[in-house]
Amino acid sequence: MKDGVIYSKDMTKLIFVTPTADAKSLTIPSGIKEIDMSAFSGSGVAEINFAGDIKDLNYLNFNDAKIETINISANFVSFPENLFDFVPNLKSINVDSNNTKYSSLNGILYNKNKTKLIKIPPINPTIEYVLPASVEEVASGATYLNQTITKFVIGPRVTSIQGGALVYAKALQTIEVDSANPIYASRDGILYNKTLTRLEAFPMNFQVKSLTIPATAATFDPNAYISGPNLEMLRLPSNLDSLESWRFNLDNLKLLVYDGKEPRVSKKIF
Repeated sequence: MKDGVIYSKDMTKLIFVTPTADAKSLTIPSGIKEIDMSAFSGSGVAEINFAGDIKDLNYLNFNDAKIETINISANFVSFPENLFDFVPNLKSINVDSNNTKYSSLNGILYNKNKTKLIKIPPINPTIEYVLPASVEEVASGATYLNQTITKFVIGPRVTSIQGGALVYAKALQTIEVDSANPIYASRDGILYNKTLTRLEAFPMNFQVKSLTIPATAATFDPNAYISGPNLEMLRLPSNLDSLESWRFNLDNLKLLVYDGKEPRVSKKIF
């Protein structure tokens, strides 16, 4: 044991960070090749510094850890994009400028050239987030469990928003898209494809009380929910023949309007 951290004898495996560990900031030595799944369970470490590369990590390695800051060295390049999805107190991910695979800006994780947004930490202080002009892709877990962002602005170069990328941002109220974007569009703060035939993402904290989905919207991304604490009236497109891919989370809904033929309805949509 060293400073309250248990390692294997040969210092290649981090086994457990004890609740009484002395350091609030922990540097994982460059010789570490493996971290136990429950290594950070119950620990009070608030900052982690990755000195070397560690392969075969997954999100369970840091599940529910109390980490607030993660510092990634130039050598740490092999981790999966969802590695920090379940670190609820995470504020900032900082990447060494010499890292060849990843980069960061304002505590937010991108690929090296900032063409892909990978992760906005759950409690990063950003409230209104505007994608950098270079970004072309948004990863599926980019805003997963984020609690701070209320507005997400998509630029003209974005051509790929992976399924679920904007679904579980708890404070998100509106999504905006640059009118020059060739793939996506927004209406009433909701994300659609350019022709408004497919609803791509719905803000989890949508604030509008009355909403009419465009008549053209016939399909729905299976990762998305129509939700909103204040939504009381919802009008669906009349051309739907099925609601089986549509999902709703509307505790205060008073009126659901549908003027078309009776659609097929899944038991799981509400």
